[in-house]
Amino acid sequence: MLPLENINQDLTVPHVIVCGLGNLGQECVKVLTKFGVPVKVIEFNEDFSWEVDGLPDFEIIFGDFRQPDILEKAKVAQCRAVLLVTSDEKLNIEAAFVIRKLNPDVRLVIRSAQENLNKSDSLKLHLNNFVVYDAVDLPARAIATRALNNENRGFFNLESDLLIVSKTLINSRHKWRGKWLFQLNTKDCLVLSHRLAGEPLQKNFTLLEDAKIYEQDEIVYIKLKKGKASEFIQAPQPSYQVKRAYFYLNWKKLWHQVTLYKKSFPHNVLGILESLPQQFSLVVTFAAIFWFVLLIAGCFYLKNVYPKAKPLEVVYATFVMLLGGYNDVFNNIVLEKQAGDKEIQLRLINMLFIPVGLFTWGLANAWLTQWLLDKKFQQLIANPIPKRDHIVVVGLGRQVGRRVVNFLHNWQQSVVGLFDTSSDTSSKNQLLPQVHLVVGDLSNPSTTYSDLNNALAKANLDKAKGIVVVTNDEMLNLEVALKAYKLNPKSALIIRTQDTSFSGCVKKLVPNHAKVLSVYDLAAEVFVATVFVEKVSSLLWLNDQMIFVCEYVIMPDDALDGLELGELTLKYHIITIRHQENMLPSDNIRLRVGDRLDLLDKH
Repeated sequence: MLPLENINQDLTVPHVIVCGLGNLGQECVKVLTKFGVPVKVIEFNEDFSWEVDGLPDFEIIFGDFRQPDILEKAKVAQCRAVLLVTSDEKLNIEAAFVIRKLNPDVRLVIRSAQENLNKSDSLKLHLNNFVVYDAVDLPARAIATRALNNENRGFFNLESDLLIVSKTLINSRHKWRGKWLFQLNTKDCLVLSHRLAGEPLQKNFTLLEDAKIYEQDEIVYIKLKKGKASEFIQAPQPSYQVKRAYFYLNWKKLWHQVTLYKKSFPHNVLGILESLPQQFSLVVTFAAIFWFVLLIAGCFYLKNVYPKAKPLEVVYATFVMLLGGYNDVFNNIVLEKQAGDKEIQLRLINMLFIPVGLFTWGLANAWLTQWLLDKKFQQLIANPIPKRDHIVVVGLGRQVGRRVVNFLHNWQQSVVGLFDTSSDTSSKNQLLPQVHLVVGDLSNPSTTYSDLNNALAKANLDKAKGIVVVTNDEMLNLEVALKAYKLNPKSALIIRTQDTSFSGCVKKLVPNHAKVLSVYDLAAEVFVATVFVEKVSSLLWLNDQMIFVCEYVIMPDDALDGLELGELTLKYHIITIRHQENMLPSDNIRLRVGDRLDLLDKH
């Protein structure tokens, strides 16, 4: 990463204090020591368990890190930053206030689920130079982005600006085919990478403005939008060939249903009647039959009274009489021949027709209204599971699974959630109503292999474009992942693990294209990066690697001072997406001390 590679490479780099040696704390120590940063750790319990393998020797101080003497023993006054990463956010906040009194300038990176503390004016006034992260939120976004498979897309906000990252494959009819890369870079569009046809994935951001775009090239670019994400983000649309195939299959299916309906017409009519509420269907059926009987009888009677009237006129006259329009009918027909002594009979018949007609049409209106409402509510309640091109999320816990689902929903992706009934049921009620749910008792020891198969089959996993397995049970995650790969070997497969040692074992068992991600491993990268940058605002997954969206300020004696943005990209493989208030700036801007940057930096 830029922040870790750009620090002065000498032995006088101030140390970093890590408070809390749980899973996240150990991962932070591992990342810090990997980049040669001196580390001191303060831990409450002497009998803590080691969760991360391969950690080098480092100094551990046992005690309460809210106590000034313990912090002074760790030399808090001389340290560069303090990472407060215990699972007790109240403890982390309390310690932050104590540390601020001992060192007014030290960088504080605090673990808390209340990320809105970053915007708290009161907290900024008392702490200053701090940032708050949820240990799950940013990793969940990275997991969700990886689940998009070869689309490799994502989005993030910089204040009021929305930036959408997309990847496109150039075909023979694409508007970019034959253009130069520099022609694509505008005030609201910036090319991130250009992969030539047949070449391996590009791992670095580089300037390729003099390159030409050919068919089968792959372009990753970032687009600037003003407004809310929901206004611009659209679900992926199928290609023309896929649309044509869908149309053919749907028409063929419709014709097949019509054929079956013709062969079993009486049975279908009875089925429709049985689907209605029993009492209401009987009333509607009786009224409809009686109405048709009166219509036929009225036609015969009027034809007898007016033999010269045309059949269509007789039918129309009887129909209008059943609607209560006797006067209009009488005037139209009697102009040709007076009814004479049968006028009273016509009026008596009309007295019968009017209430029957009004009653029948009233029932028809009520039945139609009920049918439309039933159809509407069935669509809302049934929420049918999509057949293809969706993402299956196994494990809908409140920490990881639900956040992955929320992110994918904001990206307007079709999501099927496989909910474990043995887990916390309260999380089910907190899911978005648009999420398609498949319920199963996955982690119960009595659950059989066939039960798991049935649950995955209900989710149409074999046609999914992405599969995310993020339950709290690592062995269950492995079992589901192996089964998912067998059913759908081409889809993106993401597996959540708790610790790095188990991650290594899982990687040996799953296919190469599967991604085994540890939430705490990803979170540790974010926490450590924030020691050297202002903030990591988002994580993306592009070209099979993690990308950090981070805020950076040019400090005195900084290696970046005096460089042009183009030189920054060439030398450090970093893309600048904002310089001061200028979005997607040009490459000839020269950096000065105090400049604020928003960068895309590879992992």
